[in-house]
Amino acid sequence: MRKIIPVAMLLVVMFLFTSVFAQSTSTSVGVPSAGQHAFELVGRIDQQLFNTTAFGYVTYINGVPAEDLFGENAPAMMRGEADARITFFGTGISTSRSIYENIFQAVLPVELTFYYSETPAGASFDNPDLFKSGTPIATFNLRMQTILNVQEPNVGVLMGSGESTQNLAEAFTL
Repeated sequence: MRKIIPVAMLLVVMFLFTSVFAQSTSTSVGVPSAGQHAFELVGRIDQQLFNTTAFGYVTYINGVPAEDLFGENAPAMMRGEADARITFFGTGISTSRSIYENIFQAVLPVELTFYYSETPAGASFDNPDLFKSGTPIATFNLRMQTILNVQEPNVGVLMGSGESTQNLAEAFTL
């Protein structure tokens, strides 16, 4: 019995140490204080009639060093979609649209999925499907109002604002 107790106690100590160690290294991020941003992103919205596709990458998450969001060799002042470790992609259908001369307003409900890649997938705004590479880590329902001021064919200034609800968050390691 003496030999079994020390082994059992060692296992209990190892289990407790592992539990405490795991808890001390887990960190919630993207949960800011009131008045601060949770995250920031760069993206593109493509509309074909009422169909919407939104895609891009994350440039800031509250509590995460910016360099952790991009590949190792991405220069701080030259980071782009090809260097991003967290990207997003989503689709939706416009629920309303108003037009006044060259001003187009639309309401866009979109479900966005965010993806994590340990090594950047080389996303490109020329190939939207590349933004769906990696492991899904979060989903959001987004309702956005966009106002497009058309300057000339295929050229305009876009402003958007909206609200989002996070539906899913998966733990991952940066």
